[in-house]
Amino acid sequence: MAAGTASVLSCLRLWEYADNYIFEPFEENSPSLPVLKVDRDGGDLRLDADESTAIPSASDGVVAKRTRTVYGILGMLRLLAGPYLIVLTGRQGVGVFRESAVWRVTGMDILPCFTSTKHLSASQKRDEENFVQMLHMISEVHGLFFSYSADITISAQKLATALKNDEWKLQPLWKRAEPRFFWNRHLAQAFIESRGLDAFILPVMQGSFQSFPLEVKGKNIEITLIARRCCRRIGTRMWRRGADIDGNVANFMETEQILSVDGSLAAYLQVRGSIPVFWEQIVDLKYKPNITPINSDESQKVTERHFRDLLNSYGAPIVIVDLVNQSGGESLLGAAYSAGVQSLANDEIRYVAFDFHKECGEARYDRLYDLFQSISDSVTKQRQFLAKATGEKLEEQKGIVRTNCVDCLDRTNVFQSVIARKVLEKQLYLLSVFEEDEPISKHKSFDLKYKTLWGNHGDDISIQYTGTPALKRDFVRTGSRTIRGLADDGINSLVRYYLNNFRDGLRQDSLDLLMGSYVVNESEPSPFALEGLERFADAVFERLINSGVLSEMLNWRPYGNMVTLECFGCHDRPRPHPFREELARDVLFKAEFPCGNPDEVADAEWARKMLAIGLLARALLRLIHLVACLDKKFLHPTQEKKMVVALGRLRSDNVQWRSDRRAVLKLKGRYPDSRVDRGVVGQLDIRQPLNPVLLAGADESAKGNVCGLMRPLRLAIGLRVAS
Repeated sequence: MAAGTASVLSCLRLWEYADNYIFEPFEENSPSLPVLKVDRDGGDLRLDADESTAIPSASDGVVAKRTRTVYGILGMLRLLAGPYLIVLTGRQGVGVFRESAVWRVTGMDILPCFTSTKHLSASQKRDEENFVQMLHMISEVHGLFFSYSADITISAQKLATALKNDEWKLQPLWKRAEPRFFWNRHLAQAFIESRGLDAFILPVMQGSFQSFPLEVKGKNIEITLIARRCCRRIGTRMWRRGADIDGNVANFMETEQILSVDGSLAAYLQVRGSIPVFWEQIVDLKYKPNITPINSDESQKVTERHFRDLLNSYGAPIVIVDLVNQSGGESLLGAAYSAGVQSLANDEIRYVAFDFHKECGEARYDRLYDLFQSISDSVTKQRQFLAKATGEKLEEQKGIVRTNCVDCLDRTNVFQSVIARKVLEKQLYLLSVFEEDEPISKHKSFDLKYKTLWGNHGDDISIQYTGTPALKRDFVRTGSRTIRGLADDGINSLVRYYLNNFRDGLRQDSLDLLMGSYVVNESEPSPFALEGLERFADAVFERLINSGVLSEMLNWRPYGNMVTLECFGCHDRPRPHPFREELARDVLFKAEFPCGNPDEVADAEWARKMLAIGLLARALLRLIHLVACLDKKFLHPTQEKKMVVALGRLRSDNVQWRSDRRAVLKLKGRYPDSRVDRGVVGQLDIRQPLNPVLLAGADESAKGNVCGLMRPLRLAIGLRVAS
């Protein structure tokens, strides 16, 4: 490949030798190119252009352990043991952008660039295992797209301007990429810092890329829909909310709809993003955690910085469409947003509030078109990008519509699709395809494909932020709400609840590691170290597990990728259960761990912590009740609550006291929800006994059964790990 060209190598043969990884380009119809050698003991990068020595031969007694084809290099990440190289092993073509193929990442592999971990301490080795687990979660990242020769991170309007600059066209692809949407910028840093490796640096964008060709009234048209995710505050739904100090917001997406008609081009940009104030929504096992705006002197400055950045990037006017509820918990957020925008006192920024759920209740989605009419004058003023087949610009878009709800997903996607449809109909008229005011719905095949386009678009964005497809997707795909769509919404909502509470914390930490928001440093304390009660509980569990006394009390139930641990003891009821007769064994508490191997769970520190705290909490609750029974004293339920809180107080608000008289002890630690940020919730469902008044009035046999419940505490005392 000639020096100075913008394209990236699209096919590499990877030779895995004992001391090097060697990447050999084999581009069709290209001259011989230098190979890239990556040292397996340190990750040093160097080019070798000597054909006689670049690839060792078998005649020299050097044989490759493995040879395979890879389709690019994402980058390198350094952990405690050393660097890890990330390569693309799978790709799928999804379309064409400016005559260049666009690909979706479908497979990756991680190659360690170190030969030993002997230099690590025992605790560092455990930390390395945790970091590697987080690194391997890169394979779960959804919606990564790239092109070897076209820059898909830049809008059509900016690209048309840049292409007039010959110097810009000669820049390598990674330098031309829009920094906000360069997903693997941190991973590629080692390659960027090494000279001469431009052809190996492949900029990847996270988002969505959908397109379809169609013939309408004898004219060939193609519609492309691109979503570009900003990497400055990337994250998962409940773990990344609002804005940071620089005005960057969570779930910020730039959406571009491009229409091509016989070479002529029309494009329109929209954006979405979390409400740009300080706010949070901490997961606490509730279906809808409380939304809490954070009052701060900096909050107003954050809002100002966010909109100043939008004005610099897209121009004016800016139309804000706020779809949050105007009552209930969301209204606090809407009020803070409205106050922040009004204080800007900028005539170029227009704020429009629309209570989506209230206005569109009972399937009145036609009111969304009324909302569009209310902002249509601003949309018309913004115009759109139009260019002839020759490249001559006819119009430019100046300004942007910024739409949001709480998550900036479902409601936002519905309204953005309405805006895009109305703009597209106008563009088809300007390019002499449609008559004036002719709707897309008049052409059934066109209408169906267009709805599917936006449906897939919304699903891609939603999966990246929540782990599930979008809600209300039936309206986007069909134009109306359906029974099937409502059922799908219910299922996806439940899946989101589970992921938010039990998976997304770890996924957030993995993203922070990949984006460089958290950098591994061996000189800093371990982010996984146990402290306080966690350390004590870990020691308790280790003594119990090593002694073998828990063997009769534990039941492992593998299910999919989960293992349910149930700790058995005597029944906590003074009389037989009305629906069963056995009294001897009942579940004292249970915990679920995201691991398919019970042995791995038993060896894991987080499992030890959760089980130990669960045993102690259960045993001490039973002790309180036993004393109340024998002494004929009453124990007020609030005292039980205080006991559970005391046992679980690793942080505040650790106990959810449920109306059915069961306590859910939420253990805030490292696994399974979070590691780096230390913000996790692990859950134990501890069955609370009945009111001690009933136990005090029970017969002696019932009291005997209650005494049997003290077994866990007796075991702990006998081992001298509790008193």
